[in-house]
Amino acid sequence: MAQSTHTTISVPTFGQPTPVISVNSWIVWLYRLDGSVPFNGTWADYRDGFGNVAREYWLGLEKLTQLTNNGQYRARFEFKSVQNESWFSSEYDSFQIDPESNWYTIHVSGFVGDAGDQFNYMNPNGTQNGMNFTTWDSDNDRASEINCAAATGKGGWWYNNCGAHIMTNPFGSKWFFNRWLADLKLATDSKLDGVRAMIQRV
Repeated sequence: MAQSTHTTISVPTFGQPTPVISVNSWIVWLYRLDGSVPFNGTWADYRDGFGNVAREYWLGLEKLTQLTNNGQYRARFEFKSVQNESWFSSEYDSFQIDPESNWYTIHVSGFVGDAGDQFNYMNPNGTQNGMNFTTWDSDNDRASEINCAAATGKGGWWYNNCGAHIMTNPFGSKWFFNRWLADLKLATDSKLDGVRAMIQRV
């Protein structure tokens, strides 16, 4: 895994510089390596951001939408297997998050990488591209009888019905997983032992 540094960035409509971790000019917006920060937050928590850049953190959906709607960005998602401690990644040439009025819907395209096309799964029920963001207190997914966040560990994410990967559920649980790892035979266990998500201006 590449070396990271601490820095600040300017986000449109936000008056103060925002502290972040940077990796080779990538801006890290999701960082989980030891489970020290709970990710069972509310809609407001995920909108505004939480955690500590010195440990683990979530940058915030509002910052992501302001950044990606005021410039072109690409994205990178990294997954550490609980089984063999290897890191795998998926990148997208285009990454955009809609405003809160559209439930922070995610849009990605142009996949490359060894971890699979994370947001476009083989089973349509697992496809997460074009999905609304859901938290345990704000159900915007496509599951008709459950709230996917509430049912799988309270981690907010872009759920369909429900999804092939979840990067925000409790560390060490069966719901902190990436099904692509087993599908692609990168591991026999889909559970994760760390994740990182980043964006980079094009």
